[in-house]
Amino acid sequence: MRKVKDGRVTKPGGSTSSNAQPSRRKRGRPAIEWTRSRKRKLLRLYLYTPEADLSLKKILDLLAEGGFHPKLRHTQCLLKELLSRLYRQKRPRNWASMEDRLAAYLRSLRDTKTSASLSPTVLTDCSILLASNPSANWRPSNWDRAGLSEQMRELDSPSPTSLPKSDEDGDIDLSPRSPRDFGESSRQPGCVSVDNTCSGGTFKYDSGTTDERRDSCMNSLRDRFPSQTSSFLADVASLLSGLSIYSSSAESSSHNSASTSSSRRRRRRRRSSASTGALQGNAPSSSVSESARSNSRTLSEDPRRLKAESQTPAISHVTRAENEELVCSCCSKTVWCLHQRINAAVIHKQPADSFACTPEEVNTRDGLGNTALHVAARWGAPGPILFRLMALSSNPAVINQRHETFLHVLDPSSLSNKELGHIAKYLATSRVFNFAQLDEEGHTFVERLFRHLSFSIESLEAIF
Repeated sequence: MRKVKDGRVTKPGGSTSSNAQPSRRKRGRPAIEWTRSRKRKLLRLYLYTPEADLSLKKILDLLAEGGFHPKLRHTQCLLKELLSRLYRQKRPRNWASMEDRLAAYLRSLRDTKTSASLSPTVLTDCSILLASNPSANWRPSNWDRAGLSEQMRELDSPSPTSLPKSDEDGDIDLSPRSPRDFGESSRQPGCVSVDNTCSGGTFKYDSGTTDERRDSCMNSLRDRFPSQTSSFLADVASLLSGLSIYSSSAESSSHNSASTSSSRRRRRRRRSSASTGALQGNAPSSSVSESARSNSRTLSEDPRRLKAESQTPAISHVTRAENEELVCSCCSKTVWCLHQRINAAVIHKQPADSFACTPEEVNTRDGLGNTALHVAARWGAPGPILFRLMALSSNPAVINQRHETFLHVLDPSSLSNKELGHIAKYLATSRVFNFAQLDEEGHTFVERLFRHLSFSIESLEAIF
């Protein structure tokens, strides 16, 4: 029954306030919820993939999950708001323009980012080890020379109780040898011959296998990380395939000139090592020979004893071959060399602040092209030691004969996600480092890191 109040007719239960309006149901489809993470995935897939390989419609199919099914027209309006009305011009047309854009971006980072503009939190977290390269203006002081000479005298003349006695007929020759002196029998099946170079066709990218490789990568990632969404795993697969394609195109164009210069350097090293061995002759035997022999037994295997779940038999065989080459080229000829110090830090957990090395030791390469940074990464050295070696290295992006950077052989089990992020940021801002470098099997460092069970999706997010 209607009521009359102050000359107004109101309905039962109705409000007399003139401001109150009945709630109206909104017409049309419900609004699509674009969260911050979804917008970031959209921009990442749109700006860093060519339009010919991945259209906007395919991107929306990858982003669709659950009740989230974005429409093409709404997404175009969103891109106008996020970028501009000319958002179509911001997307690369092909991989060549994508390569130019990436090179320009890295160039701008190197030009604008200086050591003074680094975040103070990064320097605090990594202490003094994450500093600029001190090898450029490094000059040893008188105290350093005196302390180093005293240590070398103690190592050159060890006490009889510290080293075992050598047998009369068990002396070994410690004179430097050239690679030809070892003969063909010393080469292991896992080693790569220095005379065999890969042709340029090895690195050519086959566009017909893009979908197959991406599907296989998606299946392996889905089996390993079942809790992750399909869109996130698609982003990871796109990242891996993008790195491989970018590196393949860059490698095929520059391989001819690089192979010529590398073969000349190898021939020059052979002549210099042969002349050195002829001049020095046979070294006299002493008690140090037994110590070198014990070092050879110690370093003939991986000091961290390769785990079955993180290494395949082929990888462990290659690791043994690299350690044997390391012993022949350095550890059997030098007492307490840099590799033995790294071994002691990994096995005996010595504090990182007591680890010391020189730029000459860090930049020295063995017969397979590995530096101390490769050795420390392969043996799973802790983060402070890796930062120290990177700071003293003249070129952390150096590759060995298997075209591997130290990130390809890195064992991430002893590194936290924060340390992995600091390593990636240091290499991206301070040095010229090719993150898309492929090894001889055509794998990027991310694909090699995924072979370790300790490398998770969170570790990948920390790097990128």
